[in-house]
Amino acid sequence: MGNALEENMLEEKHISPTVFIDLRCQNQTCSTPIRSLDLCSFHKEAKEVNKPYEINTGSQTNCWKETGKSMLLRKIRENNEINKCINKEAVGVATNKCNLENQPKGRHLSCSESEHIKPKTGGQKSNQDIVSEKPRDHFNHYQTIVKELEKCRPTKSVGQKQPAAEKTDLLYDIEASSLEPVRTLPTDIGNAAHMLLIVNLSSPGMVTERGQRKRQKLDSTLTKSHIYNILVAWFLSLVGSNPNCIDEANATAPFWVAGLQQLWSENGLALHVFVVAKHTYTQRKKDSDIYAPFFNHINTFLSETSLSTIAYWLPQFNVFMGEDTNNPTVCLPSYHLSSFITATSNKKVISRIFSVSPGFYWHTLETSGHECKGRETTQELHTEVSVALGCKNFFQLPLVMHYTVQTLLDSGLDICGLRLLYPSPDHLAHSIGCKSILDKGGDTHEVLVTSDYTFFLCATTKADILLVVSPLIPPSCYAKVLSTCKHRGFILRGLQRIEIHNDRASLLGFTSQQAKTFCTSASQNCYCLVLILKKENAQLHSMTLPAALMKEFKTHNLLTCLLATRDVVQTVDPSLCFHTASYSNNLYHTFARLAWAFPDPSTVVLSNLKCPLDLEMDELVVLTLCGQDMSQGLDLLHRAITQHGFKLLGLKWLPVLTRLQAQEVSPYEVGEKCSHSALVTLMSAPALVCPLRQNDALTTLRKLVPNYSTKVGVWMSPTPQVATRQMALFFFEQELFACAEQRDNKSQGNSEG
Repeated sequence: MGNALEENMLEEKHISPTVFIDLRCQNQTCSTPIRSLDLCSFHKEAKEVNKPYEINTGSQTNCWKETGKSMLLRKIRENNEINKCINKEAVGVATNKCNLENQPKGRHLSCSESEHIKPKTGGQKSNQDIVSEKPRDHFNHYQTIVKELEKCRPTKSVGQKQPAAEKTDLLYDIEASSLEPVRTLPTDIGNAAHMLLIVNLSSPGMVTERGQRKRQKLDSTLTKSHIYNILVAWFLSLVGSNPNCIDEANATAPFWVAGLQQLWSENGLALHVFVVAKHTYTQRKKDSDIYAPFFNHINTFLSETSLSTIAYWLPQFNVFMGEDTNNPTVCLPSYHLSSFITATSNKKVISRIFSVSPGFYWHTLETSGHECKGRETTQELHTEVSVALGCKNFFQLPLVMHYTVQTLLDSGLDICGLRLLYPSPDHLAHSIGCKSILDKGGDTHEVLVTSDYTFFLCATTKADILLVVSPLIPPSCYAKVLSTCKHRGFILRGLQRIEIHNDRASLLGFTSQQAKTFCTSASQNCYCLVLILKKENAQLHSMTLPAALMKEFKTHNLLTCLLATRDVVQTVDPSLCFHTASYSNNLYHTFARLAWAFPDPSTVVLSNLKCPLDLEMDELVVLTLCGQDMSQGLDLLHRAITQHGFKLLGLKWLPVLTRLQAQEVSPYEVGEKCSHSALVTLMSAPALVCPLRQNDALTTLRKLVPNYSTKVGVWMSPTPQVATRQMALFFFEQELFACAEQRDNKSQGNSEG
């Protein structure tokens, strides 16, 4: 695939541009040691350079300012060249010695040959010793560089209010960072008029509106995301001096796109687009700037062109996405481009954006949202970074590009970096791990995925949201809800099953139709499962969570469980099954305060307990999932309920267990070999307690649990008596699902009587 791309690029007269998209997803990188540099002199030189930037349109470095990183990388390349020379000399010496050893005995050696094998005296080291010590020295020098750079790595967000985002490690790789810098602009710009277009972003993947509109205000988070996707697809379709102009809006655009970068600066996160005039403009006498006519033409175009005009592919996109009924239709507001795009001809700003080399560090952007009060717990981090490279034939198709960025959003990924670059074949040769990630509708478009490159990356702080699971979703599907949320990067912080009354509907932002489904009425008691979830860029990703849950239900044939409960027509709408709301402090007492409550153990007499449920012929067993990663345990719980007939009686999530609770869950008696380690594990990680019932429950669950072990955090009660004691320590009687149903049935019978 890499060779095909290289051949495709070499066929053209100039090097084709490539879009680099940095994604927050699951992938891992590795690093290897390098030769050391003099960091003191490096920092000293970086401070001495203070000339303004110049636009870099070629591969030369003498026409633009070197940043601190570019200086360090240049020194690395110089030292690598020295290392190559040393290696060649060492290899040559070893080869000569090998050749001499293979010569027939009795052969006389020349003076030059004898010098190579002359024994070293006076404490000097042989060439073999030097060669063997080089890898160790390089590794130590590399570690020294990394330690020095780590000292300056930001540990706080941009506003110094929250810690830096997870997995925002040092951006340094020995191989990728040693390559020549990649050009950000083409070489065929010449003296053509150019301008910088700026799209301000409130967070990765979401635009922000310019100024205040009296008649209309853009409130929908999902709409802001759709506008970002459309602008990115439209800008990339205009790349090149001869873009594919197949619509009137692109044909009338007075510019073509030469550069595009998404990065954070002192003015905030923004999408920066370098545009070049299609035609030559004549400067008028009253114009103080030679680019004034081009600037005026752009402003007129932006103020007169609407979003729907440039998104000519949108009807086809909606038809394509409409094949899945869970996908929302993209509807654009009646806004003009000037509502989101500003133009500037400031040369210093343009040079600073497109001439600076990538830095060593991430930025953590503070986004809107609040965190729920509660005890923090340590959970396994799954956030990782992957980089996708798209060739020109891919990103110049706006329909394909729009579908790609929409798919990234639907998958729960953040576009934390985006750059249009002009790499050489040497750069593409270093792109390892390539694979195709887009194949739909019969057409295959190659996207290269690698972890070698990192550019201008911006993560976000975390915030909490509430996910309300409607009464249409039975308890048998709760495990799949939890598993899907975890798979999409949400961290569970608490849950409870409660009744929501009509007077609380406005707090969650229910529509009138949702209130009829979610809220308890006079004729029927409705119980909703409320989850407290945390994630980066939570406001944006909460908008796509209901549709993602419905897709997961459809994939695993769980819609039949929903259809058997209520009206068939209503259940196809994700908004009637799931609802998300941003967490705020006024929601704490109603929806979060009791999420971590459990009975006072001093009032529980463990030796004289009776099960509060009428089990009839069923047995009771408690399954406890404990640990930083509950993925395998949630899969086990879902299988036990859907495939083996277990009935879920309740759910309780706690950030940690008390010692008494841990002793009750642990299968080891005090004093046994593994007793202490089991208590430490149970008391240092979150736990999800799941009471289950079924005929012959213990025997059936024991057959499932051997495939799992306490190492992955799966624990089960050994006897029904122990299960009863565990329920008494974790659950109030009204929290058990069956008890709530029995109480409601009695109250309804009394009212009818």
